[in-house]
Amino acid sequence: MTDLPPGWERVTLRELSVEARPGFPCGKHNRDGEGIAHLRPMNITRQGRIDMADVVYVNDTSDRRVRSGDVLFNNTNSPALTGKTALVTSDVPLAYSNHMTRLRAPEGIEAGFLAAQLHWFWMNGYFETILNNHVNQASVAAGKLLDTLIALPPTAEQQRIVTALEG
Repeated sequence: MTDLPPGWERVTLRELSVEARPGFPCGKHNRDGEGIAHLRPMNITRQGRIDMADVVYVNDTSDRRVRSGDVLFNNTNSPALTGKTALVTSDVPLAYSNHMTRLRAPEGIEAGFLAAQLHWFWMNGYFETILNNHVNQASVAAGKLLDTLIALPPTAEQQRIVTALEG
């Protein structure tokens, strides 16, 4: 491993106390806008953004929602697509599929930085090295995701990096 800049550290998501929560299968759904939007794997683009162009809606009263500032990780897909990650920026709470894991970072961790780093890991093939392969799909277990080691700079540097990426 290469050295990190001063003030940076290597730490797992578990050590950071990142909350990981799975979504739920959509079951009966509609495209008429009745209920709450239910995000599925295709709603995370290869560029690491949420795409609402093809959304289904469900009637659901659970508390499994993503909100602005959460990170959405695609935990089940084809081996090549498992691990796509996006920052949620919607002001409206959204439901999410059981093929997704909501990550909620504690104070001091910029969610945009976490989303960008995990998506970078996906682009570089990291998640393909920790997959569980199934018939026609693959998955990353929540435990393996939480054991992922990231490079973490001080909060101000995280913010600077996120601003540069958004620019």
